[in-house]
Amino acid sequence: MKLGAILSGNAQRIPDKVAVVCGDRQITFAELDKTSNQIANALLDKGIALGDRVAVLMPNGIELIEMLSGIVKTGALTVPLSPRLAEKEIDFILGHSEPSAIVFPDNLRDSVKQSLSRSQNILSICVGSSRSDEISLPDLVAAGDPAPPPSLPVQPDDCVLGYTSGTTGLPKGAIGTHANLLAIGGLICTQEWELTADDVIFASTPMSHRTGFSRLVNAFQLGCRLILQPSFDPAEAVDIIAREKVTVLSGVPTIVRMMMDFIEAKPKALATLRLIVTTGEVFPEPVKARLFKAVPHVGLYTYLAQTEAGVVTG
Repeated sequence: MKLGAILSGNAQRIPDKVAVVCGDRQITFAELDKTSNQIANALLDKGIALGDRVAVLMPNGIELIEMLSGIVKTGALTVPLSPRLAEKEIDFILGHSEPSAIVFPDNLRDSVKQSLSRSQNILSICVGSSRSDEISLPDLVAAGDPAPPPSLPVQPDDCVLGYTSGTTGLPKGAIGTHANLLAIGGLICTQEWELTADDVIFASTPMSHRTGFSRLVNAFQLGCRLILQPSFDPAEAVDIIAREKVTVLSGVPTIVRMMMDFIEAKPKALATLRLIVTTGEVFPEPVKARLFKAVPHVGLYTYLAQTEAGVVTG
């Protein structure tokens, strides 16, 4: 089973249900499926083929989800890059992964300029004001056929080429397959956390991280709503939980620590929240004590995970 096929299934079953919300924008499953078809077909028309790599350097947002959804339908691998990376880190990953295309906002053009100058064959897709040697994301979408792209073969099943943090050396590329992502994010996590189609999941980490991408898999698998912030703001995060009636918050312990003053000031804002899931670092006991005192109805699930493997233990 492929992620794109699951998205298309949701578009048939629940076309008008909101799939993703970010700021004042939202998109339904039907809208996301159509736009991702257009992106996929446009990429295929421009020569992106099964097994190619497409680097994506974008902040969280609707455009990012549309792009990721389109890439998975081509059979290419997404190479997710965090906008927080230093230019030399971006340059290393792009040089190592050798992408056939790269997507970036116009304000981050300089972060990829050196890599682009080394290879004139990279398809450059710009979110914002594009230059003559680039194609804008709206133009890419407009050029694509909204009909479903050709079905993908069972194998190869590669989906994402994610890079490790490089704490013991240079970052290493780790491939995640459609089957791997669905087994962990779509089955194991959904069962352990008792997720349902009625859940509203707030992914507070970038989609460029395995944790953020896994929340997208949760949403596709279950047909539930995914909430994003372009960049994390703790006070706004509490307001978003209240406004969107979030039931599951996903992030790292540092994010919960940053939110604590605002949670303690407005604990009723978290009335709908039933679970916080965190990974990436040890959850400090003092923060746990403050959290459970402020919102005793909220459960906490902490786990260890790897870019190479996903969830290791909880």
